[in-house]
Amino acid sequence: DGDRALFTVSDDGAGMSPEILEKVRGGMFSTKGSKGTGLGLAIVRTIVENYGGRVEVASEAGQGSVFSVFLPDAAGAGELAL
Repeated sequence: DGDRALFTVSDDGAGMSPEILEKVRGGMFSTKGSKGTGLGLAIVRTIVENYGGRVEVASEAGQGSVFSVFLPDAAGAGELAL
C-alpha cells in the first residue's frame, strides 16, 4: 500500500457476527452494553484519518478480532504534531 506503516491489535476472544461488525464499522457502537460508550474506535478512526491513514476491522464469531491501523510513512509526510 505504498509508503505506510501498519500495526495490528488482535485477540482470540468471542469475535463478532457480520451484523455486529457492520455496527462497529459504522461508529458510535459498543459491544459492552451500558459499560461502553462506543467512542473508542470512533476517536481512533478520526485521529488516524486526520493524519491520512485508515483503520480496518476484521472479525468472525468465535474466532476473535483484528484491528489494523495504516499510517503514512513519517519520512514522506513531514512533521506530525501530536
